[in-house]
Amino acid sequence: MSPGEHDVLLLLVVDHRGSFARLLGTGEDDRARLRDAKRVAWEGLQRAIEPARERGARCGVLVDEELGAEVARAAAASDLTLAMPVERPGQRVLELAYGDDFARHVEAFEPDLVKALVRWNPGDDPDDKKIQAQRLTSLSAWLHATGRTLLLELLLPPTDDDLARVEGDATRFDIELRPELTRRAVREIRDLGVEPDVWQLEGVDERPDAEELLALLRDEGRDHVVALVLGDADDGRLEHRLRLAGGHDGVAGLAIGPPAWREPLGEHLAGRLERDEAAERIAARLIDLLDVHLDAEAT
Repeated sequence: MSPGEHDVLLLLVVDHRGSFARLLGTGEDDRARLRDAKRVAWEGLQRAIEPARERGARCGVLVDEELGAEVARAAAASDLTLAMPVERPGQRVLELAYGDDFARHVEAFEPDLVKALVRWNPGDDPDDKKIQAQRLTSLSAWLHATGRTLLLELLLPPTDDDLARVEGDATRFDIELRPELTRRAVREIRDLGVEPDVWQLEGVDERPDAEELLALLRDEGRDHVVALVLGDADDGRLEHRLRLAGGHDGVAGLAIGPPAWREPLGEHLAGRLERDEAAERIAARLIDLLDVHLDAEAT
């Protein structure tokens, strides 16, 4: 995934598990319908392949085994990029979903990217961070020893002290504190022995912050390391963040989650939207966001 070797990657993120039903406003017990919803999202991605290719981009999907095994197998059999998670969902401290048996599950699907999600704030408990680093180091060592690629998704939830500094304002936290905390988190993770090949990061709101973070990811001989910009927020800042990431060395593409599929899939599950129309709307949203990113690259 080194820049210059491949086209921009448009990654559909649909690896949500415990949160998937909540995001769509349906019950967690209706797993057959949730699995089918992921197939509808996959059908939307299929419709985006040719428009993306015409724009010089390639498509991929980040999907889980639990609710998306059928989609994962279809992606593995295609020329699309397949990414799959190995973390247990919803945990404050990283746990591997299948414990010591994670390797067998990776080998069963052979994804191009193996994703681990870590919640990491420099103000977190040092023991928790050490545990996460140990687990990530073990995972990374096995992946690299077997010729596989680690995609690390870094989320940075605020501590109570962080929120106190911004009077509880989440937007102020994102703009005023999260960029520097993210840089510190990257340094801490690497200092503890974890070297991701690909970072999946929340976007930032100011250009100097974007430039400084991207430079950090590739410093000290890490020219092969790239980033995907996480499009996981439905507010108006998503397009702004995708523009800021456009045209920077080290940005391999964008990873788009609920903003592309939450509304059409929710409407489809509620019986208010036909399957084909839901897939078409997902494809259109993916291409719209890709255009935002690519237009910024061209300027």
